[in-house]
Amino acid sequence: MSMILKTFLLISILLVYSKAESNLNESRINQTLLSYINNIRTTGASCGAATKPLRWNSSLQEAAKAHARDIGINNFVGHMGSGTLYDDVGRALGKPSTFIDRIKYFGFPFPPKVLIGEIISKVTMKYKSKNNLMRGFNRAIKNWLKDPPHCRLIMNKRFTDGAIAYYKRNEEYFFIINLGEVK
Repeated sequence: MSMILKTFLLISILLVYSKAESNLNESRINQTLLSYINNIRTTGASCGAATKPLRWNSSLQEAAKAHARDIGINNFVGHMGSGTLYDDVGRALGKPSTFIDRIKYFGFPFPPKVLIGEIISKVTMKYKSKNNLMRGFNRAIKNWLKDPPHCRLIMNKRFTDGAIAYYKRNEEYFFIINLGEVK
């Protein structure tokens, strides 16, 4: 095997490994963020009594991840997709996506009368720090818990599953929590 081919194969293997490790770390971070939410759910908040923790749900996570990327790249905060090429689900459906579209698209079971929810936040971290992600998420959580509708969503005992995703753009973090009820 030529040296060029060996080098190419080695670089390809390292890139695949690096991408897999990056996805694994991202998944661990998102599960850590969900653990943070579960701690709040199991201890209670001003808007609701303690309730059971959420199970990690990969369909909800993929929907959250897709929307976090869309709003982060397009720099907006909203439940409707941008309708641009970064709104992957919207592009597939031929219209700007809704959070219901995204959750269904990524395979979350959605029979009638199932409760789903999406919570969004954009946090700007002006000072660079090693812990900006967790500090930003903590700020988002505090804001959500101060806002009665968001707080009630987080504490709603009907939700059984959840997932969190984020997108970092410069000094900004775009956080998405998706919540769902599996009967």
